[in-house]
Formats: sequence, structure tokens, C-alpha cells
Amino acid sequence: MRDPFGPQRIVVDEKVKKAEEACVYLAGRSGLPKGRIKDAMNKGAVRWRKGGNGAMKRLRRATAPLAVGDDIAFYYDEKLLAIKPLVPECIADEGQYSVWYKPADLLSQGNEFGDHCTLLRQAELLLEPRRETFLVHRLDREATGLMLVAHNGEAAGKLSQLFSGRDVEKHYWVKVKGNFGAVGTQKTLDAPIDDKPAISQVRVLEVHEGSDTTLLDVKIETGRKHQIRRHLALAGFPVVGDERYGGPAAPMLCLTSMSLAFKCPLSGKKRNYSLDAEAVEWIGL
Repeated sequence: MRDPFGPQRIVVDEKVKKAEEACVYLAGRSGLPKGRIKDAMNKGAVRWRKGGNGAMKRLRRATAPLAVGDDIAFYYDEKLLAIKPLVPECIADEGQYSVWYKPADLLSQGNEFGDHCTLLRQAELLLEPRRETFLVHRLDREATGLMLVAHNGEAAGKLSQLFSGRDVEKHYWVKVKGNFGAVGTQKTLDAPIDDKPAISQVRVLEVHEGSDTTLLDVKIETGRKHQIRRHLALAGFPVVGDERYGGPAAPMLCLTSMSLAFKCPLSGKKRNYSLDAEAVEWIGL
């Protein structure tokens, strides 16, 4: 039996049965007060498709008119919607795209339950002037560091193509358990991931004998899921804070996207964005 005093989780996913304003319709279908519906809509928990054709889009306007036959999806998770999102920092605004510092636990993009705790939505709210946001590439939820966000379809397409190839030089700082080698040691990790080629170039920056850890600079030439974490774990040097792949417990995942360098496909100019060492939150752990 559901605890009537516990956090509510409600799903409405159906064809619209009655022409009404979105907030009124969802209040009637879910039993929730209109104030909660409006808050959930603003946080991206409602998606809509006019006439049942095309892609589902997030619907944030409470007074938007729904017509019979439209598709409406409302995924309400009271606990998730109550989370206060972390605030990213804009490193550079290039007009058609921007560069951000993503803190740990901020998602790259949303899901059916909302998008307020994502980099895309926070960038949309924080940028002046306001612009649409499009995903270019991803960074693990637990990781920190630099991410690009596009602001129109053309920029998103061209930048995504750039990232999907090997035309972006991406460097990460990672702290691992164990002594990876003397400062300056370089190794190539090329074990396949999910049966696909994967290449990570690793260089030792610092060795900390007291904690038996090593600070690494990792350059990735491919972008497989959790590539750095999995490559290092397979090599016997799991990332500190990465218990999923055998790393020792820590307050946070010790992995940061430190720099992105590429030739901009929109302007033809060379771009290089980087963080200072002081920006690495876990450096003193």
C-alpha cells in the first residue's frame, strides 16, 4: 500500500480525451493541484505531441490548449522535482554555442521526469540573451568539467559531428589508486569497450606515495561510455571515488574534463578552452 504521506510518483501517458488547457487537463487526470502541475511543467515533466504526429516536445506553458487526439505524457516524481539544481558556470559564450563548467551530480540532459537538474536547462535559464540549448556531447553525471552546449540546430549538428569523430582534442585529469609509474610515464590503453575500438592516451602528472594514488592526464581519441573509468579499471588503476568500477570510496569522483581544443566548424577559427588546476574540486582529496 502506498504511503499517503510519502513522496508521490504519478504517470499520465495517453491520448488527450478532452480539449482543455494543459494544466486543467493534467490536474483532472492526476488529482494533483494546479500549482504542482505548473511547477512540474516548468521543470520539464510534461511532454506533448500535437495530433499524435512528430516528436514529443517538452510543454512548459500551463495554459497551452490541448486538442482531442494529441499525445500527452506527464511523469511526476515529487522527490525528484523537489531537488534544487546545482548551478553551472559559463566559461565562454560564442553566440551559436557556449562552454560551461559542469559540477558533479548535474546531468547533461533530462529524461521523461524532467530536466531542471540538467546542464541544458540551466544554460537555457542563465544565458543572456536567452537561447535554445542542444546537446553536443556528454559528461558522466558524477564527473566535473568542460562541456559545450549548442544554441541552434546548425551548430548542434556540426559540433556533434566534430565530437563524434576524432577532431576534438579532449584532456581529462584523473586520480587513480596505485602507482601508475614515474612522472612523465606515458601509456596507451586500447582495450575494446562494448566490442568497439577505444583508445585512451595516459600521462603521469604526479605520484602521491602517501595515499598510494597517481594524478593522470588522459587524452581520449574515442568516446565510449565510461571509457576512461573502464580503461583504467581494466589496467588495474581504478579511479578514486568510482566504486562502480572498483575504485576506493571518496566524497566525489576524481575525474574532470580539463580542456577542449578544436577548429570551429562555424567560424573556421581554432578554439581552445581549459581549466586552471584550482578549478579541480577534488584535487586535495
